[in-house]
Amino acid sequence: MNTSSTQINSAEIIRKLFPESVTGVILPIDDYQSHLHPDEVKIISTASIKRKLEFSTARWCAKQALASEGIQDFPILSGKNREPVWPKGFIGSISHCKDQCSAVIAKKSDINSIGFDVEKLKKLKTDIAKAICTDAEIDWLSKQNEHSYDNLVLTIFSLKESVYKCVFQHQRVKLGFKDCSITPNLNERTANIIFHQQVISPDIKLNFLISGNHIYSSAIYL
Repeated sequence: MNTSSTQINSAEIIRKLFPESVTGVILPIDDYQSHLHPDEVKIISTASIKRKLEFSTARWCAKQALASEGIQDFPILSGKNREPVWPKGFIGSISHCKDQCSAVIAKKSDINSIGFDVEKLKKLKTDIAKAICTDAEIDWLSKQNEHSYDNLVLTIFSLKESVYKCVFQHQRVKLGFKDCSITPNLNERTANIIFHQQVISPDIKLNFLISGNHIYSSAIYL
């Protein structure tokens, strides 16, 4: 396995983003297929090697998190919308970028819903803001002259990914990129959110963290 996993301080990152009731693991992408349950293997039987590595690493992250709560060898299958299906009484979120996978879990008795995302910071080949940002977000971006534009766009993107996972888990509502507007607070590493659909509960807490060359974001309904 990839020994560079020790370079990622999962516990520190998770603690900065979530309440103590949340458990999480972050690992470099590697081959954990030998740890998959036969039913999990079926999910990726026709997938590319890249997808198999991402899937197996993410599932291993999730299983390690569940093991810390006393849940051993639970197969994490996929629902109708490809969302991970967690053990009874638990919620969770899985994410991956080009080189890392992550998973967080919590008991439903502690948290209603949770979303987590990891993105690798990079120079964008195209300006994705036009596709993912609302007019309010584009206006906010235009005023942030002291920060990397690409990093700010990726921050908004990551936060929205966390929000969409959290909202779907809580209300089974699928959001598009422009169904909410997010304003990051760069000093506090938090963010304000405005939903453009009235059916969405506004009681959501957002946090983000840049560590090394990655950005991590969280969304929770307490």
